[in-house]
Amino acid sequence: MIDRLMGKRPRLVASHEDSRAMVTESLEFLASVKNYNHWMARTLAPFVGERVLELGCGTGNVLEFFLLRERLFGIDLDPNMVDYCRERFRAHTNCRFACADVLAEEVALDFTPDTVVSLNVLEHVEDDRSLLRWKFERLDRGGRLVALVPAHPAIYGELDAAAGHHRRYTKSELVAKVEGAGLRVTQCFYFNAVGFFGWGLNARLLRRRELPTQQALFYDNHVVPLQSWLEGIVRPPFGQSLIVVGQK
Repeated sequence: MIDRLMGKRPRLVASHEDSRAMVTESLEFLASVKNYNHWMARTLAPFVGERVLELGCGTGNVLEFFLLRERLFGIDLDPNMVDYCRERFRAHTNCRFACADVLAEEVALDFTPDTVVSLNVLEHVEDDRSLLRWKFERLDRGGRLVALVPAHPAIYGELDAAAGHHRRYTKSELVAKVEGAGLRVTQCFYFNAVGFFGWGLNARLLRRRELPTQQALFYDNHVVPLQSWLEGIVRPPFGQSLIVVGQK
């Protein structure tokens, strides 16, 4: 039920003011769903190295779990998000942030990342293949792309459209696009099985265009602790999201 809302191509965040407002509101809300954020970070942690670039860092709600890594660099198109992260992580000298649309301008990195993290970003970019290639080109040899995207086109609905989602991915489409960028896919699996039903209900059947805040908070507080434990034992055959790991 919880989804990170970014923007679309040619900018990585939607140009329409209502979509931008929804993006900012959603990112601020996501900073409060601690159980979900911790679960996502634990799931990603085995694939995240020491020199990390996160594209679409938002409020740093996942980046905060990797503060002990050697280097962290977060990029976001929204200057408010970047300013927030700079203030939030000002005591951590291993963290840097930049405001940029990476498909339209150069970003100066002072290290070569061994991991590029991208959480709920690709679906907002019309030319997702170009963005995947951008990530490939910045990775060190042997480095990993770690991406989370919305799954199952069948549950695409009003929430997706309102957030500027161009698509929800099938596993075969995601693998093909990551491999097409030059990466070798080592992992691709579903994440958040309960969220599949919640998203389908809200976005597809009820045709909601806003996140149901109280429902999501209930889910975070009462469902995620058990669900995260279960999915840590057995990966589900479907889910709200797909996680893919590609190695250069």
